[in-house]
Amino acid sequence: SDPNKSRRLTRVLHRGSVSTKGLAKIAKELGATDVTRRKLRSAQTEEYLAVAHEVEVVLQEGGVMKIPCCDLGKLMSKMVAVSAQFQMLLLEALQRCPCTQAKPWNLIISFDEATPGNVLRPQTHRKLWVMSAAISELAGSLHHERLWLSPLIVRHDLTMAVAGGFSSILRVYLEHALRGPSGLEVAGVGLEWQGNLHPFFFKLGAVLADGEARRAAFQWRGAAAIRPCILCANLVKKGSGIAPMSARFVEPSCADISKFEAQTTEELVEVAKAICTLNDRVSEGLCTKARLKNLMLASGLSCCRQGLLLSNTLDGIDWLGILRYDPMRTFFQDGCLMVELNSSWQRLMSLVPGSPELLKTFILEWSYPKAHDVKSKNLAELVGRHEFRAGASELVSLFPLYLQFYEETLPNTPELMSLKAAAETAALLLQTKRGMIDPLRASERMATSHSQHLTTTSALYGGDTVKPKHHWGFHVISQVARDKWVWDTFVTERLHRRVKDLANHVDSLPRLEQSVCASLVVHQLNCLEDGFQLSGLQGAKRQVLLLRSGLKIAVGDFVSRNSELGCVPKLSLDVLFVESFRLAARKSSRCAVWSSMGSLSEWLPQGMWPVVAWKHVPEGVAILSR
Repeated sequence: SDPNKSRRLTRVLHRGSVSTKGLAKIAKELGATDVTRRKLRSAQTEEYLAVAHEVEVVLQEGGVMKIPCCDLGKLMSKMVAVSAQFQMLLLEALQRCPCTQAKPWNLIISFDEATPGNVLRPQTHRKLWVMSAAISELAGSLHHERLWLSPLIVRHDLTMAVAGGFSSILRVYLEHALRGPSGLEVAGVGLEWQGNLHPFFFKLGAVLADGEARRAAFQWRGAAAIRPCILCANLVKKGSGIAPMSARFVEPSCADISKFEAQTTEELVEVAKAICTLNDRVSEGLCTKARLKNLMLASGLSCCRQGLLLSNTLDGIDWLGILRYDPMRTFFQDGCLMVELNSSWQRLMSLVPGSPELLKTFILEWSYPKAHDVKSKNLAELVGRHEFRAGASELVSLFPLYLQFYEETLPNTPELMSLKAAAETAALLLQTKRGMIDPLRASERMATSHSQHLTTTSALYGGDTVKPKHHWGFHVISQVARDKWVWDTFVTERLHRRVKDLANHVDSLPRLEQSVCASLVVHQLNCLEDGFQLSGLQGAKRQVLLLRSGLKIAVGDFVSRNSELGCVPKLSLDVLFVESFRLAARKSSRCAVWSSMGSLSEWLPQGMWPVVAWKHVPEGVAILSR
């Protein structure tokens, strides 16, 4: 077949969520009779076969199964070859940090489940495990999903049939990708640009996972186990009765970081081996099942001989040293901030009649940047009679408004202090992610605010409101200090939407993995070949909103006290221009009122802040920042 014609055909695939069948029908209506469904599928398969690989795993009932996926090195090479922007980023990273076999670059991997269908009708029988990978040295650009690759996709139902589950599949895949004959640590990969082949070597540098992903990969028993944190040797379940019996053990409500004892990978592996040995003794009738069960309960691990922890090929990887807790789910998605919002909301409704209607009115009073206008006004619909039900991105927009409302409604109360401490930690996390604040300085402030929040919320609302995620928050904060960066799954959640869109067009369940992988390869190639904007809002136009008192706000929104104009955005092409004004009043720590004449340096002394919303008030313009 003609490779050029094949590539031209795949260039029109997976545009605007149009299926291969739908595209063939459109081509037929337009008179392009040579574009058939069979040719489109053949072209897509050709692109996939160039990077195809198979993972061979053992089944629980005996026999083996081969799972189609992509070879990570070949996939990376193919993607870099078609994208000048990808090549430019690699070249810049090479100048900062040369890559050799003695000093390889770092890969970050993340894995989680994605369910095709839609919110109202999820197709749980087609639920998928998706593993994505990226190059850590490109950290400043990894907020963009096009720089992430998703080489491994497998149905959840299949993992249940495999001995060792998803952990076994991940083990076999990483053994091949990192330390196989053509592995990224052993042989490296040649990435080509400008006619030259550049050798790159990679080691596993970070594993980003939420609670469910940690449970599946590391045979951990989960947040409900007696040991609710895989990184700590002395944290025990709330109400287990262990902590009061010994000063060594602590519960998730402990706000003193110095009391946490770190667990090492070597200790974890030894316990995993001991469990497997005891399981063999139980099978031989030399030991009771009760003893095995007690060991698993006490260690917080399950028996998994084929799992990731017991891989001889991957021996030497410090799994607990490279494990990263997900900030998005720790603090936002059903995390610490959401728990605090709902606890304070219950208290507010008991003290202020008509609170839901008052908060809805308050949200609709403000104006928002055009890019967030509809989304921000829809936040009023999240206000419930009993609790908030919001996703992570909605919560990021909601909490500054809710905090301002609370400060105006119930000022100088313990509930406000607890809410402020939780909001401070979340705001610092977002600022660090955007590069607005030094990570070391941010981690120190976050440790203080998170400890204060944990102490205050326990005293106000009782110990039942404290979850294991409150403890995990301390590990997220230490990660920020160690990595000088915030790794979270906001970007991988966007990757999952892409996978779900493609999976929705696949009818054959037995071929789901191969079909989704093939579609994903083509989709990724097209996106990289089209080019992409690394920062700022999409589109050529920049809408400027003219407010009273000579204040102009462009869509995009970063404010800096170090700029004569008022803004030098680091992550946005759109600017906030400021003319003469003065600080007329300060409504709260995050809300200031401005009128004409004055200096910008008086406002928000902590460097750059994004503007959340603004509204006209008698004194001038009130501007709310995060």
